[in-house]
Amino acid sequence: MEEQELKGARVLVGDANITTVELLEDILSEEGCCVEKVYNGEDALFKARMMLPDIILLDITMPLLDGLEVCQQLRVTSETRLIPVIIITVHRDRENRMKAIKVGADDFLTKPVDKLELVTRVKSLYKRKKYLDDMENVEVVLYSLSSMLDARCPYTANHSQNVSYYSTVLGQRMGLPKKELDAVRRGALLHDIGKIIVSDTALNKPGKLTDREWELMKMHPIKGADLMGNLKNLKDICPIILYHHEKLDGCGYYGLRGDQIPLLARIVAVCDTYDALINDRPYRRSYPVDDALDVLKKSNGHQHWDQEIVEKFTSIAHEVSKPDLLYWPNSSNREGS
Repeated sequence: MEEQELKGARVLVGDANITTVELLEDILSEEGCCVEKVYNGEDALFKARMMLPDIILLDITMPLLDGLEVCQQLRVTSETRLIPVIIITVHRDRENRMKAIKVGADDFLTKPVDKLELVTRVKSLYKRKKYLDDMENVEVVLYSLSSMLDARCPYTANHSQNVSYYSTVLGQRMGLPKKELDAVRRGALLHDIGKIIVSDTALNKPGKLTDREWELMKMHPIKGADLMGNLKNLKDICPIILYHHEKLDGCGYYGLRGDQIPLLARIVAVCDTYDALINDRPYRRSYPVDDALDVLKKSNGHQHWDQEIVEKFTSIAHEVSKPDLLYWPNSSNREGS
């Protein structure tokens, strides 16, 4: 027996015509769907927000609110904006199709509904919905991992999230394509995940690390890349994790120079160092924003960071930074860690 691809899918059907609703229910129930029925737009909107279905089918002509109005309102809230919506109507004209697209409908079917076409389109949208749900779950896990890591040290609370935010905004200003923006956002969020090998004592140490502690600290990018490399969907962030402590003049952790360092890793390196500088660490107090930017620009006479990236970041730094940083730190060789 063929497995039902739609088994368990929760479908909300909204149509003022009882006969149409019952027909759609019969077709979808045969495919294993759990169908909820409403007969006016207000009930459709209320039920959609309450049950968060996997797919919504809406007739354009319904009392109280029409299907287009319902779809438009669903698209403005985060809980419902990604739920696939199929508009079903007796109207075949181009104008109604364009209206449906404009309010965010995912598909458009005309009555009388063809059974095969309906099932095929619902299956396609359901697969996409499951994929998006999986991606959302991955994001939650990544965020949780970074939060747990940052919580090990009171000085690094929100560090990973900050670096991810800075890197994403910077990447947008640099015109990165969506795929690279997603990679830089995730890579920055998990850039320090390899610090699970570093003891809490070393992470919170106010003084100089021992040789053994420093060797372990320098291993955290390799460890992090190894961990993420085992996950198929996260392989593209491994170069970011592995090389975020490299410096253009070759004095980073592993000696890469210039363009040997991937662009996304260079972006995260700037944002990582910046966030470390403008926040307290156990071995120094925080820099004011402008002084932190000066460090990135001057690097004590060395060419540590990509200056084109630094210049671009400087143009947005005051938009994304905390305004109440008042301390000038003592010198340290651990910025960016």
